[in-house]
Amino acid sequence: MNDPAFKIGPLYQMASAFTGAVVTAVIITPMDVIKTRMQMQHRKCYIYCNGLMDHFYVVQKSKTPKIEESTMSVNLKGITETFLTIRKAEGVKGFWSGLGPTLLLALPTTIVYFLTYEELKKELLKLTHHINDRYMIDASFFVPLASSMPARFLAATASTPFEMVRIKMQSEQMSYRQLGETLKEIIDTRGIAGLWHGLPPLIMRDVPFSAIYWTTYETIKSQFPEYRSKFLFSFISGGISGMLAATLTTPFDVVTTHVQLEIGEKVVQKEKTIESLSIARRLNELYRNRGMKGIFSGLSIRLYKVVPACAIMISVFECGNRYFYNYDRRKN
Repeated sequence: MNDPAFKIGPLYQMASAFTGAVVTAVIITPMDVIKTRMQMQHRKCYIYCNGLMDHFYVVQKSKTPKIEESTMSVNLKGITETFLTIRKAEGVKGFWSGLGPTLLLALPTTIVYFLTYEELKKELLKLTHHINDRYMIDASFFVPLASSMPARFLAATASTPFEMVRIKMQSEQMSYRQLGETLKEIIDTRGIAGLWHGLPPLIMRDVPFSAIYWTTYETIKSQFPEYRSKFLFSFISGGISGMLAATLTTPFDVVTTHVQLEIGEKVVQKEKTIESLSIARRLNELYRNRGMKGIFSGLSIRLYKVVPACAIMISVFECGNRYFYNYDRRKN
């Protein structure tokens, strides 16, 4: 229980999570903008990631993320060419296009996720100490697993309706003043459950990812207690944990991406019914058509964004917790 996060209040933890989320998004967004521009040429929609969450977007002129004609009318073949084209057409700010709108949802979701995880971990560790004292059984290994899964489930469940509304508003170029109208239309056409359409594959990807990530990260920390207060140690441990979690959950990421695009396109086309294949059937079709390559397609691209995002987020979060812990000590 010597983790600084246990000795600071929820407001300080919230500030650490907020700082980590902003730093992560600012650093990762340019990487994903370049990747997205290379992949989305001649497409009507795409998945945009700010390092914190995936978001569905429709390609539109003068909408965010800003897609200029100069970057869509040429065939971009490499990272360098894409970088120079964006720089010339949109300037430096083009590398952060779309960041603001996505942060409106990603920031509170990330804060809820980290805060819930830390609070659950604190309470469960107290319980495991009691179990250890009474039954001589060390159950601390399972604490990150039991803390991370409900935390990720809660964050995903809370954010999904807002993402569905955002897709509808962006596809029809509606203003935030029409929020009530958008909600009413979705509920009228698909029922209240329509707000959570697409949640099952998201849960299947994010909950196991969270469980693997936090269990690996906390295990690494416990093995090297003398280094746990070092920024670089948190950075490397976070990257390793993110790499393992991303690799093992890639099949679910492939399915989730397909479902996100499918749902987004149907919302754009104003289809009233959104029928979707089961996760097991989608995985079976991918394996039958493309084998293991199909199941793990896009792994390198996923690692390209997930590993640095995990490393940056957790190292800044841990650094923030230590800062506020030391601040409280000096203050008192």
